[in-house]
Amino acid sequence: MSMDAAAARATAIDLRYSTHEEPQPEAAATVDAGIGGYNDAVAPLHEVRGLFVFARAAGGVVLGGAIGRSWGQCCELEQLWVVEKQRRRGLGRELLRHFEAEAKRRACTLIYLDTWSFQAPRFYEKLGYREVLEVTGFGPGLVKYTMHKHLGSVATEPGKPAAVPERDAASAAGGFEDHASPAKKALPERAKR
Repeated sequence: MSMDAAAARATAIDLRYSTHEEPQPEAAATVDAGIGGYNDAVAPLHEVRGLFVFARAAGGVVLGGAIGRSWGQCCELEQLWVVEKQRRRGLGRELLRHFEAEAKRRACTLIYLDTWSFQAPRFYEKLGYREVLEVTGFGPGLVKYTMHKHLGSVATEPGKPAAVPERDAASAAGGFEDHASPAKKALPERAKR
């Protein structure tokens, strides 16, 4: 038996597996760095761009936001949130319209998201999103949905402001901020795996 074969056999025998409910920070960091290094080596992750839209009150307090990222022709909506007192007043819809406008400006043709049955699947459906995956088994009545919305292929030149639908122009001037920045600064990619 060669030295390499003996070392491989000894290593296999010495392996131990552990299962945990609580995170093991050092072990998780090792796995995270390993998959991150692999992904960085084989995919152009430097092209991923953050997309952030916020609605603020006059004093600067954030009343809601749409957070995601774009890569190529795809855009992921990771979070859409509106402060409870402002819900059912159209703020979520307007945030999403601004988010979609920026995605379209970036030449994205698809926006995708995950939502739960206790969150907002009907809200997204009313705005043109279609269910493409349904995952059950979490508990009675709990369903996780993946939804898609296909956008037109019209986009402006890079560096030009996003086209905000005409009826939203007034709200855009009154408290909405659109920010496009590198995703790595605000959205730790590996933390979302």
